Amino acid sequence: MLDLAKIIFKRQETKEAQLYASQAHLKLGEVSVESENYVQAVEEFQACLNLQEQYLEAHDHLLAETHYQVGLAFGYNSQYDEAVVQFSKSIEVIEKRMAVLNEQRKEAKGSPTEYEKDIEELKELLPEIREKTEDAKSPSIVGM
Repeated sequence: MLDLAKIIFKRQETKEAQLYASQAHLKLGEVSVESENYVQAVEEFQACLNLQEQYLEAHDHLLAETHYQVGLAFGYNSQYDEAVVQFSKSIEVIEKRMAVLNEQRKEAKGSPTEYEKDIEELKELLPEIREKTEDAKSPSIVGM
C-alpha cells in the first residue's frame, strides 16, 4: 500500500505531493527497520531525505527526524561511521531550528511561551542523539 502511494505521489510534481512521497519513503524505511532489512531502510530513508532537502527549509524538524532514522538504520547495519554522520546532521538541524525559534521569540509580540516550549523540547532531544552518536563512535563497547 505504501509503495503504491509512493508511486502515485512521485508522479505528481507539486511540492505537497512530493512531501507525501517523502513520508511514504519514511514509513517504508520504518517498516524495513522493523523487519531488520537495514539496507532497504537506509535506501528508503535516503530517498525521503532527498525529497525533504528539495522542499523543506534547512531547519525543518522533519529533516532532523529523518537524519536520526537514517543514523539508526546505519547503526543497526554496523555502518557506524555513516551513523555518526547522520546523527551529527540531525543535531545540526535541531540547532538551526532552535536558532530560528529564538529569533522568532525575540520578534514575537506578546507571550513568547510557545517558542520557549518548542525550544525546550528540542533541547531535550539533543542528549539522546549525542548519546547515540557516542555509541556509534565506540560500538564494541556498547554494541549499538
